[in-house]
Amino acid sequence: MRRKAPKDILTDQCTLMQKAIESCMPTAIHRWCSWHIMKKIPQKINGYNRYEETKQEMSHAICNSFTKDAFDRNWNDFLMKYGVGDNKWLSELLEDRHLWILVYRDHHFYIWMRSTQRSESMHAFFNKFITCNSSMIQFVKQYDNCLGSREQREREFDAVEIFILSYYVQQIKTINRSSILACVYSREVQKSSSTI
Repeated sequence: MRRKAPKDILTDQCTLMQKAIESCMPTAIHRWCSWHIMKKIPQKINGYNRYEETKQEMSHAICNSFTKDAFDRNWNDFLMKYGVGDNKWLSELLEDRHLWILVYRDHHFYIWMRSTQRSESMHAFFNKFITCNSSMIQFVKQYDNCLGSREQREREFDAVEIFILSYYVQQIKTINRSSILACVYSREVQKSSSTI
C-alpha cells in the first residue's frame, strides 16, 4: 500500500488487533464487523433458547435504526423483550457502539459496509481445497478443482430451478384448462337451460 495506512479497517473484536492498529496506524478508523458480533450470539447469551428470534430482533435494532435515538430505543426494546439487560457482553457492545453501529459513525461514509462476511465465506470455500502447505502446482490444480466444483453446483441449482419451473408451468396449464373448460361448460349449461 506504498507505506500508506488504510483509511478504514474492519475486523472482529480482537483486542490485540485493536491495539496494534492504534499503535501502527493511528490515522486509520477501526470498526468491528457486525457479522462476527452476530455470530457470537449463541455463546454470549448463554445458549438462549430463542436464538433465531433474538438474532432477528438484534439485527433489526442494528440495521433499521437510522438515528442514534432510534437505535437506543430499539436496543432497549430488544433488551427488555428478551430479558437480557444484565448480560455483560451486550452491555459492553453498547458501550463500544461507536465501533460497530453505523449510525454512530455518521461522520464517515461506508456505503452500508459493516461486515467482512463475504471474505469470510470465500475463505471457508477455498479452505476446502487449498491449505497453507499447498505448493504452487497444487494451488493451481486445486483452484481449478474449486472452480469446477462451483460450476457443478451452479449447474445442479439450474437443473433444480428448471424442474421446479416446468412443474409450475404444468400446474398453471392444468389450472387454465380446467377453468376454461368450466367456463365453457357453464355457458353451455346456461344456454341450454334458457332455451328450455
